[in-house]
Formats: sequence, structure tokens, C-alpha cells
Amino acid sequence: MVQIHSAKFICERALRMIGAYAINDSAAQSHELEEALYWLDMIVSTLAGVEECTWLITDELTIPLAGSISEYNIKTVLGSNYPTDGIEYAVGAVIENQNGHRQPIEIVSKKDYEKTCKLNQTGCPTIVYIDRTLDPVLRVWPVLGVDQNTYSLKVSFQQHSPDISSAKSATGFRKAWNEWAVYKLAARIGNGPVRRVSTNEISLNLRIAEDLEEDLVNYENVEKTTKPPIVQSYGL
Repeated sequence: MVQIHSAKFICERALRMIGAYAINDSAAQSHELEEALYWLDMIVSTLAGVEECTWLITDELTIPLAGSISEYNIKTVLGSNYPTDGIEYAVGAVIENQNGHRQPIEIVSKKDYEKTCKLNQTGCPTIVYIDRTLDPVLRVWPVLGVDQNTYSLKVSFQQHSPDISSAKSATGFRKAWNEWAVYKLAARIGNGPVRRVSTNEISLNLRIAEDLEEDLVNYENVEKTTKPPIVQSYGL
């Protein structure tokens, strides 16, 4: 069975690939391992920022809505339910009434929110905007009337990647991403941070990492269902 490797394990494999940790060595040099851990942390953080990673997506989190309130500080509202590693962005949202009836609600950009809104308009919210600050605020429009306190938002978020800059850290990503992480890290730390290997070696490691990432994003990172695929009818 494939192991879920620690950040240290990934870094040691990458250090070995660039000649910084021989197979007969008892341990990697501590300062080189530390540098590799920093780079691995940045690599995974970047991945979380540019790809929707299924292992980082939260379950639905509930944000109760109140009459005449248009802005909600997400950290304050969620309290202890706020994701430990913080929020990268919202993945999806629905609005739910007191009877459990749910309907999708559109998540819009700042530009569309400001263009669309008449701030004094009341009614059941149809759009939400969530800013990208470190202390994120969610805004709804229209705003519920004063006596409309029976709605809540159910929002799923992509979290930031966990801190993996410590040798004891778990990477947090799924098993299939181990090889990608080793090759991507070897390309990064072999370009100066730990060693400076040949351009050809860097290019080869980066190309393998990119090929692996494309396959992983297009298949492993996609939720699997039993719904039959929709195909075009033959001859029509």
C-alpha cells in the first residue's frame, strides 16, 4: 500500500535527485533539508492557489443571515468552524430557508457586485461577493428585510494548503501526488536554493512534474461518479 509520506520524506527524495543527499548518507544536511521544506511549502501553496484541490475543499459551512445586514466577517460568523488553514476562495454556495429548501446562489466578482447592487434594495439574496483579504468579508445582495431572519448560506471553501515547512509535517495532499512533489521540488531546489544542477536536468525534472500534474489535475483531482457519460449520438 502506498504511504502518505511526510514533508521530510518528499524533501529527502528531491535532495537525492540533485545530489545533495547520497543514498549511503545517514541523513540529509539539516540546513539543506530546511531550505527544501520551505520550497515544498511554497510549491503546494501555489498549487492550492491555481487549482481546485479536492482534498482542500471543506464541507458546507453555515453562515446565518440576519435582516438588514449586508456584510458578514467570515471568521467572526464561523468562529471555531473557520478552516484552520484559512480560506483560499469559495467553491460554491446555496441559500436555505427555515424549511430546508435550498437554491444555488451566484458568487460574483467585486466588479459585478458593485455594478449590480442598489444597496438599499431588500429581498432574498441572489448573489454574494467574498473579498480576497486575509480577514475575508462576505457581502450579500439584495439584503434581507428587517423581519427576514430565516435564511442561511451554506458555503464550501477551498482552504489554503497546510503549513508543511516543518520536517514532521504531513503534506496534506493525496498519495498520488507524491511523485509530482518530488520532481517539482527537485527542479526548484536544483536551480540554486540548494544546488545548481545542469539546465538539462532542471528542464527534465520540470517537464516530468508538469506531465504528472496535468494527468493528476485531469483525473485524480476530479470527483468520480456513477453517472453515465453523455456522448453524441452516432450518425446524427
